Amino acid sequence: MSKKRKPEQVRPRELASICSDGMMAEAVCVGPDQPLQFAVYQGGCVELRPGISFRGQEVVPPSDRNGLVSKGIVLLSSKPVPYGTQEALLGQLETFIARYCDLPEFWVRLAALYPMMSWVFDRFTAVPYLRFLGELQTGKSRCLQAVGHLCYKAIMAGGSTTVSPLFRLCEIYGGTFVLDEADFRYSDSWCEVVKILNCGYMKGVPVLRSDKSGDGYEPRAFDVFGPKVIANRRRFDDAALESRCLTCEMTERVVRHDIPRQLPQQFFEEAKELRSKLLQWRFENYKRVLHDESALLDLDPRTAQIATPLYNLACEGFRRDLLGFLQKAAAEDRSSRPQALVVEAISRLAGANGRQLFVKEVAEEASLLGTERGDGNSLSPKATGGIVRSLGFHPRRSRDGYTFDPTSDLLGRLKDKYGVV
Repeated sequence: MSKKRKPEQVRPRELASICSDGMMAEAVCVGPDQPLQFAVYQGGCVELRPGISFRGQEVVPPSDRNGLVSKGIVLLSSKPVPYGTQEALLGQLETFIARYCDLPEFWVRLAALYPMMSWVFDRFTAVPYLRFLGELQTGKSRCLQAVGHLCYKAIMAGGSTTVSPLFRLCEIYGGTFVLDEADFRYSDSWCEVVKILNCGYMKGVPVLRSDKSGDGYEPRAFDVFGPKVIANRRRFDDAALESRCLTCEMTERVVRHDIPRQLPQQFFEEAKELRSKLLQWRFENYKRVLHDESALLDLDPRTAQIATPLYNLACEGFRRDLLGFLQKAAAEDRSSRPQALVVEAISRLAGANGRQLFVKEVAEEASLLGTERGDGNSLSPKATGGIVRSLGFHPRRSRDGYTFDPTSDLLGRLKDKYGVV
């Protein structure tokens, strides 16, 4: 007579964050040798629990089996603590950034606002990336570390040897991806990291990968949406990826004497305390975050899309500075696109050759302009034809090639848009 099998025990589901109408819960690390717990916010009160019941299922925080939290790869809060007012908390973040990083005042304020935005990023459908761009010894890695230690469930990706854990960590913790390009740039992992960056700025655009399943592989979608803090030596080749970054260009300078060259233990203790205040701020302000983009509608659609979270959290005085920065950055981005070269080439040729232009001569003129400016870009007639069409012109096939009429009204509007004199 066969023995009856014991019913299989259902393992609790592991989640790092839960948000429902009446409750919020966040995984916290209360001590280096203790399992993760939930800080549960409900009815205006907070308590720590080892697990909770959510939608009829037992849920526990992720288990830190490999010590990623205890070793500082994933940065969590210890517990929520009072923060005073939002303005006071933002001031503390600015003081922290200024103490450890040598940045202009505007960037101190933006570098402090970005971590605050990261703690409510899931209230939005798109977020910007914060990028520190510069050569060696310009301070970009220090800024990356200081900002990263304040962000929501930061995943410090710099020391990873392979990229596979990053996809899983992004999905498990759903936090902020903190990346130093130097650790990946010349490895096979870089193309996989770029996938995270390409898809991660907007909600609902997962990365598809094949996961081992038995003797075969199964497709799996990884949710990589969330804030990203990046340190680069060079700009990205992809113009679309560039447009998702708010870039602080780092330059060599004599570093202030009051900035420690080695980060003291105090840095990590201060950052942990600020993360705990930011957790309490998230609990109390999550539902109050606005989505007003009306002041940004004169910007390029992509710029307005990614800047909305920051603009809504900024104080009134800083909003003017932020808007001016966004306008300038968008204008510089437009002027560096291939479209700007094509518009300038059309403008030059239209004045010299009459009304009808050949696409191939526009390609030659645009490539010449690129060479003169030292960017080395060469546009083929086929690529130029695509750009000409996207600008609103209508090339037609003739015996000697494709021609189009560079109408003055359209050309004038394009010159204004791309800053062509």
